[in-house]
Amino acid sequence: MDIEERIVKEKISIDEDLVLCVDDIVFEQDLKCRNISCKSSKKSFKVKGNIDALNINAWNISAEDINALNINAWNINALNINAENIDAENIDVLNIIYFASCVSRETFKCVSVKGIRNKSIHVCLDNEIEFKTKKVRLEDLSKQELIKRLKETGRDEV
Repeated sequence: MDIEERIVKEKISIDEDLVLCVDDIVFEQDLKCRNISCKSSKKSFKVKGNIDALNINAWNISAEDINALNINAWNINALNINAENIDAENIDVLNIIYFASCVSRETFKCVSVKGIRNKSIHVCLDNEIEFKTKKVRLEDLSKQELIKRLKETGRDEV
């Protein structure tokens, strides 16, 4: 019987390199290490928590928040990224904060992207950067914020 996903339930926190040689590995907790290199055939992994590493080299990365020095990946899917440099084929995240460069070749989707360095650059080589609208739940707004938003959209007379 084949196992579709290999699940690691423990929080991983080491000061060494992590080399992943298994397909479809899922980390249920945060993942913290020096460098992550994905050597499995699919070269992808998923973290249900946060990733904190110096360098990440993989084809597909899926995580809540990624904090890394350098990211080199084919596809990145995350909520927030904080990195020095990002090089990817496809990026789909909420917020990106980077130091010098953030480059996507095919697709680049985000709510916000910001370079910290004065002469930083973020670009999608083959298409325009697609800025997604951040979804706000009405329950999360105060009464004053809700009234302000309704006035801005012209729907304050209900």
